[in-house]
Amino acid sequence: MMNDPGAGSFQRGLTARALLLGMAFSAAIGVVGYYLEVLVQGGNPTLYFTSQIAHVILFLLIGTVNALLKVACRPLALNQGELLVIFIMMCLANSTHVLVYYWIALVPSPIYFATAENGWDTSIVPQIPDWLIPHDPAAIRDFYEGAQGGASNIHWQVWLEPILGWAPAIVAVNVAFICIMVILRRRWMEHERLIYPVV
Repeated sequence: MMNDPGAGSFQRGLTARALLLGMAFSAAIGVVGYYLEVLVQGGNPTLYFTSQIAHVILFLLIGTVNALLKVACRPLALNQGELLVIFIMMCLANSTHVLVYYWIALVPSPIYFATAENGWDTSIVPQIPDWLIPHDPAAIRDFYEGAQGGASNIHWQVWLEPILGWAPAIVAVNVAFICIMVILRRRWMEHERLIYPVV
């Protein structure tokens, strides 16, 4: 079996501080991505799996934080593996954010958009298991049209069962993407030598 230099670097990067920083930056990507896309309605920084926000954070980590740490206290500087772990976590968080962003709007849509003309309430809604979509018309209307009184009047309990029902599928999709990436990585990187940003 061939030695994979990238795997060793990644394993050295699996430290507690890399995982904590990765989780913190992943949460930041979720918040900033939502803010820029939904509230500011500007560009969509979370549209692709490699987020512009993740690249900016990585650039700041390498160019500013790590450079200062190497001057002030070299042992505290992040190594290549830790930076890799943090960047991968941010990219995975970005992909989940996009998936959830579109998924949440689709889950209650068969009930909200059902009309007498399209007949969804008799043809589509009965085919969907009860635990996969919320069935409270008031909660669904508030979701699409806005709740009176803001977030304090959101019917959170209505959404708990569908979120728990869909969570395994969302996790499985992300795991499948990672597995496909692992299978294809050696061919693409070592034999075809793809340059990912150009591709």
